[in-house]
Amino acid sequence: MSKLKFTVTAKASPSPLSVNPSEHAPFDAGTSPAKGWLIFGLLSSLTTFSSVVQFTFGVMLPEIRKDIPMSMTLVGLLAAIFSLFNAVLAVPINSWFSRYNPVKLVAISGVFAAVFLFLQGFAWNFASLFVARFVFVLFNALKAPARSLLLQQWLARRDIGLANAIGQVIHGGTQTVGLALASLVALLIGGWRPTYMAMAVVMAIQVLAWSLVARQRRTEHYDRQFFAQEKTPMRAVLRYPRMWFIGFGVLAACLPWSALLTFLPSFLVESRGISLTMAGPVTALLYAGSTVGWALAGVVDRWLPKRKLFVVSSSTVLVIAPLLLLNVTNIPLLMALAFLNGLGWAFWPIVQTLPFHLPGAKPREIAVMVALLQAFTGIGFGLGPLLAGILADIAGSLWGALMLLAVFPVLTVVSGLAIPDRSVAPSSPPKLAA
Repeated sequence: MSKLKFTVTAKASPSPLSVNPSEHAPFDAGTSPAKGWLIFGLLSSLTTFSSVVQFTFGVMLPEIRKDIPMSMTLVGLLAAIFSLFNAVLAVPINSWFSRYNPVKLVAISGVFAAVFLFLQGFAWNFASLFVARFVFVLFNALKAPARSLLLQQWLARRDIGLANAIGQVIHGGTQTVGLALASLVALLIGGWRPTYMAMAVVMAIQVLAWSLVARQRRTEHYDRQFFAQEKTPMRAVLRYPRMWFIGFGVLAACLPWSALLTFLPSFLVESRGISLTMAGPVTALLYAGSTVGWALAGVVDRWLPKRKLFVVSSSTVLVIAPLLLLNVTNIPLLMALAFLNGLGWAFWPIVQTLPFHLPGAKPREIAVMVALLQAFTGIGFGLGPLLAGILADIAGSLWGALMLLAVFPVLTVVSGLAIPDRSVAPSSPPKLAA
């Protein structure tokens, strides 16, 4: 087995002979090769499975607390690790690690993440579970810059919106199945500990498939843009202030969403008398709804220029649905509202696409701007369960904590007004410079 090299890309003039002539199409070309979609699909699978680890924690929480007693605040902290880490370090990680080979970066981070996912199954107290989850998040976060770079290497600009929608559909479908089956799988294989070990094996198989299939695609256009980055790409965070306003809106949407994913199963079991095997599927419908919304967004981003109308409309659903969800007891109605709440997230693939359309942005700057959005989502996903846990401990009411967080997406609706119209993709690939 050959030794895996992990090196910084050297600055050099690209050679026309270094790649196949058929792969000289630039980022603005009208088509994307089939292998690019395959690589993107594998990366989306790896990325979303890490989220399964994050959000199935809420479903398995009642069983985990039987082995490791902890307050709601500590539960919120465990749930927040994933997102708060990314919030604090997403931009510097993307700025620094965007210089490395993205294919090898994904493989190396995946191997170590799988190891520490396996070790979570051996946790004996809060501290050991915290450390195992934290290190898992650390290595998992290193995959982030690879996504932005590989999208630019393999997919045409006009396909980025569709790719983000497909990626979110993969994410939502996997999360839906994971949340629905987590409690059942834990029951069948003997508890939450072997469930984490089994998930580590699945992740290891994904990393192996990635290592066998994934490759870079360094075109002349990409290298010309990549090597034009002489100063730090961190400067991009100041050049595009609109992205900050949009980012705050995304943060507001994440607060009640992540709190529900963590605490809704416990709320349904403890306050509504619903069994855990039913609470899991109800929670899974949050992601079922978002999966449908994300599929719809792929069509909208490709054909509808007035994107802000779609963003404002879908985010309005995020204001109404959770307030209703927390105040009904009928199970079919609970399921319908959970699905509707997820549908409100249809705007997210469109927002994800914005960094790729920033005027004058270079490949590493795009990676940094993608990371800026990740930082806002990380803050929202991290603070949601943490605030819900703290408020529930203080007020003695999980319902009150979740209701308070449910009003924040009003800010998402307002920020949607800053979404620019979709630019028209070029009808034919531009000519390459000599």
